[in-house]
Parts: sequence; C-alpha cells; structure tokens
Amino acid sequence: MHWVGWEKVTKSKAEGGLGIQTAKGRKLAYLSKLNWRFHEEKNALWSQVLRKQYLFQRRLLSSNEKSLPSSRTWKALQKGRVVFNVGTRWSLGRDSDISFWFDSWTSEGPLRNIVHGPLTREEEELRVGDVASDIGWNWCKISMELPAKIYMEIKAMPHSRVSDEKDKLIWAATSNGEFNLVSAYKLATTQADFAPPFNGSWIWKLNLLPKIQTFIWMCLHKSIATRECLAKRGLQINPSCPLCCQHPESILHLLRDCPVASNVWHNLNPQSLTPAFFSQDLHTWLETNYKVVNNASLFLVPWHTLFSFGIWTIWNHRNKVVFQSRVPSPFIHQEVIQRVLEYFLYDQGNSLYKPRVLKMVRWERPYRGWYKLNTDGSAAVNPGVAGGGSVIRVDADLRINALEVDLDAKVIADLLNNLGSSNASNSSIVADCRLLVSRIPQVKVKHCYRESNSYADALAWLGSKMSPDFLFYSSPPPSLFSIYVSDLYGLYHSRLCPGPVVIPPF
Repeated sequence: MHWVGWEKVTKSKAEGGLGIQTAKGRKLAYLSKLNWRFHEEKNALWSQVLRKQYLFQRRLLSSNEKSLPSSRTWKALQKGRVVFNVGTRWSLGRDSDISFWFDSWTSEGPLRNIVHGPLTREEEELRVGDVASDIGWNWCKISMELPAKIYMEIKAMPHSRVSDEKDKLIWAATSNGEFNLVSAYKLATTQADFAPPFNGSWIWKLNLLPKIQTFIWMCLHKSIATRECLAKRGLQINPSCPLCCQHPESILHLLRDCPVASNVWHNLNPQSLTPAFFSQDLHTWLETNYKVVNNASLFLVPWHTLFSFGIWTIWNHRNKVVFQSRVPSPFIHQEVIQRVLEYFLYDQGNSLYKPRVLKMVRWERPYRGWYKLNTDGSAAVNPGVAGGGSVIRVDADLRINALEVDLDAKVIADLLNNLGSSNASNSSIVADCRLLVSRIPQVKVKHCYRESNSYADALAWLGSKMSPDFLFYSSPPPSLFSIYVSDLYGLYHSRLCPGPVVIPPF
C-alpha cells in the first residue's frame, strides 16, 4: 500500500514532499543546463558547430522552424529552451543595448507582456540605455505608466555608471546569478495551480533521527497504518485501538489520548503538562511540542527531543502489540528515557562545541593622513524598500589619497578585495565600486562589526524611510546625534562573537 502519493512525495519539503525529483523534471533541468552552456561557451567547438548548422538567417526566419530537419541534440536544446527562457534575464551594463520592452530584464519578464495598447515606433526601438542615466532614470521617454512594483524594481536595479561593464545574461532563479540544477528543476516542475502551502517545513530543521522526521511527516499527512487510517482506505478491519480496545485508533488517540500513551506523557513530564497538551488537534500538538526547546525538568534534555522519542517509542510498542502479540507495558516511558539519553549523549559527544566570547568594540579612528568611510544598507523586509547610508568624517577639503572603507557585510568586503570573484547578478555595481576604488592611491576595504558601524547603519535605516533618492548631510541629523557622539568619544559596545572551536571530552 502506498501511503503517500507520488505527486506529494516529489514536491519540495517546503510544499509537503520529500524533495525526490521526477525523471521528467530532472531531464528538463539538464536540458536547460545544456542551453546555458550553449550560451556561455560560444567558443567551444560543439557550440560553434550547432550555431553554424542551425542559427543562420534563413532558418530563423522560417514560419515553421520545428518542421525543418534537426539533430537529436538540437531538438533537445529546443525542449530545454522554455525553462532556460523563464530562468534567465539580463543584467544591465553601461549604456545598455537591450530592448526596453521586448527583452527580459525585470522579474516580470519582457515589459511588453504587462503593458496593453500599441507602442509607437520610437518606443518599440527604445533601449534600456536610452532611459537609464548616471543620475537616475529618464521616465519622460516612456508615454505610459508602469505598475508601481515594476517602477520600484527598476529604480533599485544596479547598472554600470562608470565602468565599461557590458550587458550580461544571468540566471535569475539564484541569488548569485549562476546556473544550478536545483533552481532549474523547480522551474521545470512549476504547475499553474499551486497547492496550499504545507505548514510543516519545521520538521526538517530538527536535530533528530531521519526515521523519526519521516514518521512525523507521515503523521502530518495522516498516512501511518493506524486502524482508522486503514479503514478509511477501504480495509475491512476493526477500528478499535489495540492498546486500550475502547476507542477508534486515530493517530492522535494512539500517540496521546490512549490511556497507555497518556501514562507515558505523565511519567515523562509530570510537572509541565498543561491542559492544552491534551486538547490540541494533531498538527498543532506536534508543532507546539517540537518548538519547545527548553530542557525537561527531570532529565535535563530538550523537550522536543524527549517528545520525539516518546511518540516514536509508542508507535514501535503498538506495532509489537499488533504483530507480536505483546502485552501493553506500563513502563514504556523507561524505554523512552533510555533511548533519548543514549542519543542525546552520543550526539553531544560527537559535536563540536562552539563557545561565544564577549568582545568590546567601538569605532576606531583612521591613521593620520587617512580618511575612513563607513557604509551600510538597510531593508525592513526582503523584498521591499531598502536604503543605504555612508558617513565620512572630514575637517578639510576632500582631497583623499588614503581611504579606509569599513562595512559590516563580509561578503561585500570580500568581493571588493578579491578581484577574481564577482556575483553575476550584481556584477555591474561591483565593477563600478572596484573602478572607483582603483582611482584612490591607497585604499583598504575591511569588514567590521555592526556595533562599530552603527552610525552608517542608522543612516541606512533612515534612508529606507525617506522618499528622496539621495540626501546629503553636512552635519549629523538630530535623531542620530547620540550615535555620533558615542563614536566621537570612543565609547565601547559589547558583542558576543564566535570563539575557538572546542571538542568536548567523552
């Protein structure tokens, strides 16, 4: 008997499945990868052969290209092109030459698909570089209003302003713009009618045995072999509980309401059980107890660990009663304690202990002859409106020959310091930053803690709440004056930081 349907099993864990991939979806993902390689590896021999064979003008202008003779490789490329087109978009370079209306460069795809009505010939030939400028966007060249969401997305879109970065096709389904099969598979298996979200992704975040995680997953799908579930699937069977022989054996009755199970819970946690423990529905009951991380009062182990072994042991004991004709035992709780202590001690004994140490940090003045630029970004929600803030302390004209840049985003600091790596989706703005940095004779880009970057952090938060695109302050805003004074006098702030890794003794 198949307890959970294949359509559910092949969904992602966030959607209630096990993340097992279908052969068809996997095949389409690989074919989209072949399209990605075909685009990226233009100088490869196989790519040049296919381009010469199939990408000539007469064939492209054919009214029925699919009827023309093609090799299996080319036909495979065409099958994967749908996923490839959905997953890619253009990253803007300087003086971008891509079509404003007909190329895919926003999250909604080509803008022509969301705009109704005819376009003038000038608008049809409009390029993104005609609208984008070094100081913003020239919206007067567009005769119609764009949706507010698209308008905000375009305003926030990075594009080269000083570097000679070219337009680049990126994989929009990943945060770094690089192709991967996982995101391609998700696009290949996306259905038009979305199922309601499965509120059980917390299962896979628990530090438990995989078999117990799978058991909880099946409980939430109401797909374990209790007698009530078997009867609902058409089996002619006595639905009464084999442990108490009094009530129908539902999942909730077996794991909680049966006198045998109730005795287990009262023995495991006699002081902390509340009336709600025995009154919640199955989903709420499981989720509530698995999110309790405090230690159980008697055994000094996390309650969610004790609870998970409790329901697993009750299920195992029930199966022994049914299939081995065992007598229900009043001492199941002792077996639970033995199992959980063995697992907990083994798990803790084989894990690395990562202590945290308290550090005192503050804003540090730059060396004599150097200037310091603190910068940060802020967003209340993601995706949503974001702001940026930068502060530089000066007491003379800005003839900067030595600059120290401090920011609390280590990823960005690494991008600016390591010229060999770049994020494809943000390559244009990274290239601009690198070019501007290269124009200063001496530059140091460093990662710092947020507490020593608090003034820039507060400016960024303030910027996310303002409507103007850019504001310049010659003196601290009144709301941030206390932070400015704190930095000025070198006041320290405490911060918990990762300490050295320690292997605990057995």
